[in-house]
Amino acid sequence: MTSNLGSDLIQERFGELDYGRMKEMVLGVVSQNFRPEFINRIDEVVVFHPLGEQHIASICSDPAAASVQTSGRTWL
Repeated sequence: MTSNLGSDLIQERFGELDYGRMKEMVLGVVSQNFRPEFINRIDEVVVFHPLGEQHIASICSDPAAASVQTSGRTWL
């Protein structure tokens, strides 16, 4: 399961807080939006960092990512 809960916090505070503190803040938002019965069924929560310009440039410049051939068609 994925969610964008807390993404606004991550974007606003990225670089200011360490991963542990950021995860605590996101879990606070999660607990405000989901019932405890649901949260207790979740094994692990992973907070992703936003992609930086270098990451995006690397993804966009990869020739394998730029062109995928399926059934004789080239998708860009």
